[in-house]
Amino acid sequence: MIQKPLGKVLVDGGYINNYQLSEALIKQKANPSLKIGDALVQLGHITQEKLQEALKKQTELAQKAQKTETPYQLPGQEISLPIENKEVAALVRLLIKKKFFTYKEILGELKGG
Repeated sequence: MIQKPLGKVLVDGGYINNYQLSEALIKQKANPSLKIGDALVQLGHITQEKLQEALKKQTELAQKAQKTETPYQLPGQEISLPIENKEVAALVRLLIKKKFFTYKEILGELKGG
């Protein structure tokens, strides 16, 4: 399941602003075991209740995204590619079969390069 980062959910949902997120990320960098939500609560930028609300929203967004993705299994591959459009999926399979691209290159592009 692909999840939208919590910080983005919080900013997009209007719970915090980018500056507050940056402060929490700096705090988290100083203490890598600290979760970003906990850092925001410690800084007073968000309440525990709002954090729980945002975490629920993050899960809902991930579930919604998963329902809209259709995984297409490539021949001889264990991992499927999340491609919604059947024609695009067919083209990707053809490009891999004709050795224009490798499976790993395509997967890397789909995951953001």
